[in-house]
Amino acid sequence: WAFEALEPGPGVRVLEIGGGLSGLQFVLDRAGCSVVNVDPGDTFFTPVWPVTQATVDTLNGLFGTKCQLLNAFLEDVHFDDCSFDRVVSVSVFEHLPETALASLLAEVRRVLKPGGTLVATIDLFLNVHPFEEARDNEYGHNVSVQWFVETSGLELVSGNKTELFGFPEFKWE
Repeated sequence: WAFEALEPGPGVRVLEIGGGLSGLQFVLDRAGCSVVNVDPGDTFFTPVWPVTQATVDTLNGLFGTKCQLLNAFLEDVHFDDCSFDRVVSVSVFEHLPETALASLLAEVRRVLKPGGTLVATIDLFLNVHPFEEARDNEYGHNVSVQWFVETSGLELVSGNKTELFGFPEFKWE
């Protein structure tokens, strides 16, 4: 879904946030996109395949791609305004505290070209609010998609509000 929603093609500049070594960046590159993956990296989660430019270079060689990895947080990279046609983040935002997420969304809006697209998937944890009393678990928290859209200043183009936590139409029962 994320690949198709990005409408990849030659010349499309894509920023991936927190992509690690998921593989999406390599598929997008092979579709003609120019891809920059911003991920702080964490050897705790990937001890065999660390999220480093050396690892990405190895994979680029195997796949015939030229993806770039920046081991940093997006706010620390300082891309030019309107630098990307698309921004994608798969299952990352629910792991960030709300204050960090608000700052990140402001940066996404700044680097996204007018008419550009943010494609995001946000996991829903069934062991925290609204399903349970806990506000978060060891992995993160449920992000109100309505808050996410309003905070980003972008518009929801795809998604059923009855299935998106935070919208009044969402009925967790």
